[in-house]
Amino acid sequence: MSVSTALEDYHKQLIQYFLHDGAYNEKEMIDLVNALRNRYELKIKIKDEIRILTNNFLPLINKHINQYGIEIKQVTSEEHENDIYFVCIQNFKPQFVKMDCSYTEKEAAVFEKLLELIITSDEKCVAPREVFEAILSNDLKMTQKEFSETMTRFHRDKWIESGPHNTVILHARTILEMQSFIMDTYRDFIYNCQICTRLLIRGLNCSN
Repeated sequence: MSVSTALEDYHKQLIQYFLHDGAYNEKEMIDLVNALRNRYELKIKIKDEIRILTNNFLPLINKHINQYGIEIKQVTSEEHENDIYFVCIQNFKPQFVKMDCSYTEKEAAVFEKLLELIITSDEKCVAPREVFEAILSNDLKMTQKEFSETMTRFHRDKWIESGPHNTVILHARTILEMQSFIMDTYRDFIYNCQICTRLLIRGLNCSN
């Protein structure tokens, strides 16, 4: 019997989830697959969710969505190598503007400054206070409350994560999804893995 190469409703639902949220950690992904299993009565064993996702679901889904410049990839955190994420990237938008269109122009400006400060720093991390002071010096009008809410959203949406000594670092999602922009803009401040050539910010070798 031949295996169907058509997308089923649960595949399409999974694509919609990724287009909406952009990225999931491993636990969120397991919960999502479990929800699809219950809704569509899929035969997926407990603790087998990630294997089915990576071996069955994603190859088929990517085959269909690649033509639209979209791909779902698995990536590991640079800072916490046991943390795995699944990220929806849009290959046809290599510029910085590929951040979700739901962000305001002011929020995008904050992130662009945040990105610059992290990548150009020696430790590849930055204290939120430094970011706030930098955007104020650039005449971007923003209150401390607005800034805190923006940073919280960046954390929640997996663009940044907590770094050492109360700093923030770039999330694996950012490094993967904005790779082209980062490489074009900050070539002198970044590295590629000596083994697999993956873009790295805080190390010389990745978990691969």
